[in-house]
Amino acid sequence: MGKEALHIFQVCCSQSWGGMEMVAVQLANKLKSEGMRISFLAAQGSMSESMLRNFPITLLTKSSHGYIDPRRIKMVHQWIQKEDVDLVHTHFSKDLWFLVPALSGNNTHVPLVLTKHVGTMKSKKDLLHRFIYRRVDAVVSISKLIQWNVIQTHPVQADKVKYIPNGVDLDVYDGHKTGREQIRRSFSIPSDALVVGIVGRLQWWKGYREFIQMAERLIRTRSDVWFLAVGGATVGEEKEAEDIQNYARSLHLNGRFIFSGFQKDVKPFLAAMDLFVYPAYAEAFGLVLVEAMAMALPVVSTHCDGVPEIVVDGETGKLVLPRNTEVLTTAVVELLNSPHKMKALGRAGRIRAVNVFNWHRIVSETLLLYHHLIEKRRTL
Repeated sequence: MGKEALHIFQVCCSQSWGGMEMVAVQLANKLKSEGMRISFLAAQGSMSESMLRNFPITLLTKSSHGYIDPRRIKMVHQWIQKEDVDLVHTHFSKDLWFLVPALSGNNTHVPLVLTKHVGTMKSKKDLLHRFIYRRVDAVVSISKLIQWNVIQTHPVQADKVKYIPNGVDLDVYDGHKTGREQIRRSFSIPSDALVVGIVGRLQWWKGYREFIQMAERLIRTRSDVWFLAVGGATVGEEKEAEDIQNYARSLHLNGRFIFSGFQKDVKPFLAAMDLFVYPAYAEAFGLVLVEAMAMALPVVSTHCDGVPEIVVDGETGKLVLPRNTEVLTTAVVELLNSPHKMKALGRAGRIRAVNVFNWHRIVSETLLLYHHLIEKRRTL
């Protein structure tokens, strides 16, 4: 079967909008550009639905009625059968609860792939999860840490767990500073200021407390540094986002700490920055770190979970202990005081993003996996 004949059904019924949802949408678009026929099931009213409407992809939406929704099962079962779907690929573990029954009957020849974007501390080896995961043909892990975690906690054989990292569009995140001055003017940031930035949903675990505290220390001692926080509230957790903003306001940061709110396109905001900081307490992958590196930004991040697989300490950035404002501030000051070091780290980060996290490589590996699973399932 030629590549152009494949019909890939991508599924991600999450209402949130973060790395998992972004990658699911981007992968669907990249597969479409490779000649695949792509259909996508997204949660009704989600940001994923909104973003997918910009692409030439067949879009299905469905409101959720719990884990096991008979109407959704029936709809998906009929769609797979009617549209000759060759493979189903979901990015949200909860979707398995309707996908597995939908793949019964006349759809047993269709492989099912799950991408795990986050790990878990809970064992999934009970009887019910064993039944669900018996139908999963492959689990893609976006980091080696998650690959290990899945093998330890899920009822799947090790050879079914494949490592394929997330990628960024290097044509978009091209290292050019397009939009830099426009963003700075819109927030009244001087053109010669040093801008330290963070991108991420407004949640405490993203390290916003330490980022704000670090900003307070630098604002007190330097007049040339501004701070830019790009991100909005997580659905259902607006109070937490408000608390973070109120905390920053309570420190009276002299107008040099800016919340931009949620941005669909973060590229110009990254272009406006000179140093990217990501002090998260836990992060399975951290797609925004790759985006920052692709934009040739030096990075200061916490040494946690999958981050060391992205940021090479001393080569593309600096890694520090989480939940420690003192060491975070020291690392930021050290780089701000060394423009040559920042430039070298940024240049090395761009090279690493191109070599390791480019979409061309990731799509190629994904398609190889698809073809292997389709042929394997047809011989059963």
